[in-house]
Amino acid sequence: MATKKATNDLAAQLADIAGRNDFPETLKPAELVGKTFVIDDVRTVDTENGARFIGMITLDGKPCDAWLTGSKVHAQIEEVLIHNLPCTVTLTKEEGQFAPYLLEIA
Repeated sequence: MATKKATNDLAAQLADIAGRNDFPETLKPAELVGKTFVIDDVRTVDTENGARFIGMITLDGKPCDAWLTGSKVHAQIEEVLIHNLPCTVTLTKEEGQFAPYLLEIA
């Protein structure tokens, strides 16, 4: 059982984290179009629209998180996971509002 001091310390740390504004946002697919990046790892998150992939990627030498979503990208990520990570890709999208995002090996 945690001591009162440990509980108070944890409460202070949690409050500090809650008050911060310095957490990087998860990049959206539109922000990655035309960019080459390394998919280092992938995790699945459950959303109101079903399971989605968030990639832990390296973009311009910096680690960040990115939504790797879209019906075709989702299927492509499943295939990438079979062949192992890391994987260097470029995200593309053809013209048109409803054109799908696609991954291409870079």
